[in-house]
Amino acid sequence: MEKALFIAFWVVQLIPFTTCLLHRSQFPPTFLFGTATSAYQVEGSYLEDNKSCSNWDIFTHLPGKIKDGSNGDVAVDHYHRYKVKQGGMIGIVINSIWYEPLRNTSLDHSAAQRALAFYNAWILDPIIYGEYPPEMRRILGRRLPKFSPKEKQKLKNKLDFFGINYYTSLYAKDCLFSQCNSFTSQTDGFVLTTAERDGIPIGPPTAMQEINVVPSGMEKIIMYYKDRYKNIPMFITENGYPDGNSPSTSMDDFIIDTNRVEYLNAHLTSLTKALRNGADVRGYFIWSLLDNFEWTFGFTLRFGLHYVDYKTLERVPKLSAMWYKQFLGGLKMENPKIIGCMQDNYYFFSQLPYAINCQNMDNHSGLEYG
Repeated sequence: MEKALFIAFWVVQLIPFTTCLLHRSQFPPTFLFGTATSAYQVEGSYLEDNKSCSNWDIFTHLPGKIKDGSNGDVAVDHYHRYKVKQGGMIGIVINSIWYEPLRNTSLDHSAAQRALAFYNAWILDPIIYGEYPPEMRRILGRRLPKFSPKEKQKLKNKLDFFGINYYTSLYAKDCLFSQCNSFTSQTDGFVLTTAERDGIPIGPPTAMQEINVVPSGMEKIIMYYKDRYKNIPMFITENGYPDGNSPSTSMDDFIIDTNRVEYLNAHLTSLTKALRNGADVRGYFIWSLLDNFEWTFGFTLRFGLHYVDYKTLERVPKLSAMWYKQFLGGLKMENPKIIGCMQDNYYFFSQLPYAINCQNMDNHSGLEYG
């Protein structure tokens, strides 16, 4: 009898239905999901259709300003591929960091509150209340301007929402009443911030030094804004995971982005906790739809749900794109478990429209083999 040819398929296996898994039904029916991009980072076509130069058009052409010497002249050529008309509400987006006390002391707890005010609230407090945060006023005093009654009236009820860009959290140490080895000043509230405690990072590191994975900070920063600003409607306007880009790394290594899937799953789960606690969050947008030009990092980082070949500009969906699609389609989601194999050193993912070289797979942490 001839030996049967064995072919098994790789699939993104969804663990059976349990209440602990992430599901679209944990969000309101009107909750808006999407992905985020930025015009300069994806569009290219920087001199077309009578467009004048922006500050980034100028800055990226200055020698030594961008890590890999690249610029956004072409970016990922999105301008030529999609043209849309948009409308919307009036809001402002805040790049937000959650701060945890470095030590379990009243001084560091106060320092964490000062850090939140100096980094986050100093933008929103004036817009919403017409005053700078009291935490800042106590440190900076008369250096902070005051708003006139007329200015306060102009600002009143001018925000339909505000957006939160959340990626990571930091520890905060008091340097107002405590000795610190590093320099701090009035302008940072006499707070030392760090991503480590006793040499241990606050969360798993990523390819971007500034970002550690701290999903709990998502819920905490939302609840901080909810309580401080009387639950003004919020959107998570950016949340994403960076992979380091290298010419020696194959496309396969970027396609199977299990770390990104784990990041998104954990942060969406954290978001559901804030919703259950009454936070008026109305949408969530992943950064980013596509790998793109990442400002001063150039093309050295990849945040996209879709891989972009920067030579051909071809787009290829990653595992995270398929995971997000399945989640939005109503499937109960968990981090992916991948099983099965094809012959001749090639794997096939049933949710991905291409084969993956299995010789590359042992480098991927988080994959479970069947």
